[in-house]
Amino acid sequence: MAIVPTEESGPHAFRQLYRKTKNHQNVRTGWGGMPSSGVEQKLKKINYLGQGGQPQWFLQRKFQKIVDQKRTSNLLTLSNPHIQFMMEKVLFTVILLSLLTQNVFSMSCHAKCQCIWRKGKQTAECSSAGFEKIPPGLESTIQVLDLTRNNFTLLPPNSFLNVGLVNLQKLYLARCGIEHIDDFALNRISNLVELDLSDNLISYIPTAAFRHLPLLRHLILSGNPLVIVPTQAFVELKTLIILEISNCKIDTIATRAFEGLEKLEVLKLDTNELQTLHAKTMISFKFLHGITLDGNPWTCDCELRGLRQWLNDNNVPYIPPACYRPVRLRDKNMDRSWH
Repeated sequence: MAIVPTEESGPHAFRQLYRKTKNHQNVRTGWGGMPSSGVEQKLKKINYLGQGGQPQWFLQRKFQKIVDQKRTSNLLTLSNPHIQFMMEKVLFTVILLSLLTQNVFSMSCHAKCQCIWRKGKQTAECSSAGFEKIPPGLESTIQVLDLTRNNFTLLPPNSFLNVGLVNLQKLYLARCGIEHIDDFALNRISNLVELDLSDNLISYIPTAAFRHLPLLRHLILSGNPLVIVPTQAFVELKTLIILEISNCKIDTIATRAFEGLEKLEVLKLDTNELQTLHAKTMISFKFLHGITLDGNPWTCDCELRGLRQWLNDNNVPYIPPACYRPVRLRDKNMDRSWH
């Protein structure tokens, strides 16, 4: 701890301190790499000023400045071997923590799953594992969960909350035999941005369940026995960018079915049972730049002409589908049928 002369000490204290410091090894070897002569010169200057030339507060400040300079110099002039040793310790610590983190992550995984880091996300691959309900025992920090090809008949309330999976961002539930999704099945997985429910047995749009997914951007419902897309079916999904409802049995889409999907960019309706689609159904879309319509038994009449006109007016690219009715236009594409 540095001893700084006070005003009561007077100039004599400075001279005594100088004589004591001069004999100290720090002065002989230099403070923090500073040549001893430089330190001596500064102390001599203080000694001279202490003989009556300056006020005491000025002398105190000068002395403290030299002490602080010594401390700073000691920190900045570490020898190269010492710096290298410290860097090696830091590197070793980082590697050790990384290994420990990976071990903990793998140890907390379900026995039938594989838990890995993939594309910077904690991923649990649990496909084809024979699960009949959402498996427990997975780390709560899992971000991507693949449960494809398991045996879920239904998703009950709090399906993921009950097993602590509340940080999911991507969830894959394709080909699981799901018939029913409870209104609260997806409760508390509000970070989800991608949901794949394709190739299940879902016969209705689970609108109420979707209200728990305010950040969802990609929804796949393709391959389900859907028949009707009712009014405001996706109204809770304000951030949805991609909607896939291909290869279903949809024959009716309500005029206000897509209300609330202002941000939608891609809509896939191919391979359904659609005969017509009113242009007013598309009014909600502000950023649509892709739509698939092929594989439906379209009736190329005046109502469908309105859809074609809307797509062209809004510069939405699409491949013109073939007409199925009337018979005289069968197999002709939509664009050519009105020329």
